[in-house]
Amino acid sequence: FTLGMRIAKVLLALVAVTLFWAVYELSSWGINFLGTEFVEELGVLPENIWTSLNSILVLLICLLAAIVWSYRFSTSFFKLTVGFVLGAIAFGIFLFIPDAPSEQHTNIFLFAFFILCAAEVFVAPVLHPVLTRYGNPKFLATLIGLTALPSLVNRFIGFLSERLGE
Repeated sequence: FTLGMRIAKVLLALVAVTLFWAVYELSSWGINFLGTEFVEELGVLPENIWTSLNSILVLLICLLAAIVWSYRFSTSFFKLTVGFVLGAIAFGIFLFIPDAPSEQHTNIFLFAFFILCAAEVFVAPVLHPVLTRYGNPKFLATLIGLTALPSLVNRFIGFLSERLGE
């Protein structure tokens, strides 16, 4: 690959992962609001399950993905694309759940939440392989330091959304 093509791939991955986590951060308050409605108002989900549901689902999907990816290779950009598509589907499904959900919306909410967790699993492992494959080994430490950029952007967006929400 030419230098320009390698730089473009690294920047594309960095911007795409940052964008995914920024949208995830912005939408998390709405998802948490809906989850709280299912726990407190409807009593459909136990609170201890709701507080750890994301971790449980991500762990289970990671185990499944590790098994599948050990037998079938897929590129980082394929994983990124699948993660974005799954995230878009999940956010689209969340839009169909009203602000005051009823018990009949529980399965739709859990399905969308599962798809969003799967999107996390596809997007999370993308950045490091792209940086190590297309980055200059001389600047690898600096490039790996850039992996903190999505987290910093998410914290900044979270800070802004809290301030603007007050």
